[in-house]
Amino acid sequence: MEIKKWNYKGFEIEESPKPSEKKFQYFLRVMKEGKKTCTYCIWIEDATPDKFEEIINSERESWITWVKEKIDQGILNNLALKVSAFGKEEIKLSEISEKVDF
Repeated sequence: MEIKKWNYKGFEIEESPKPSEKKFQYFLRVMKEGKKTCTYCIWIEDATPDKFEEIINSERESWITWVKEKIDQGILNNLALKVSAFGKEEIKLSEISEKVDF
C-alpha cells in the first residue's frame, strides 16, 4: 500500500500501514519542517490480514479526525489508539514495554 501524505496546520502527516500477522498497525507520523514531531498508531488486535484494506477504507477518516484533534489540543506525544471488543483506549507509547517500530 502506498504512503499517503497530507498537511494540517503547518504539520506534514505521513500515513502507512505496517503489515503484521498478529495485529493491525497503522502509523500516522507527524513532522514539522522535515523533522518527526511524534507518531500516532492505530492498533486493532483482532483484525485478520485479509480485512486490513477494508478496515483502512472504512476507518481512515476517523483516524485523521483523531490526529487533527490531538494536534489542535497540542498533544504531540507518541500515542496508540488501541481498538478492541472493549472499545477504544489511548496509550502513551512511552509507557508500554512492547517494542514498537515506527
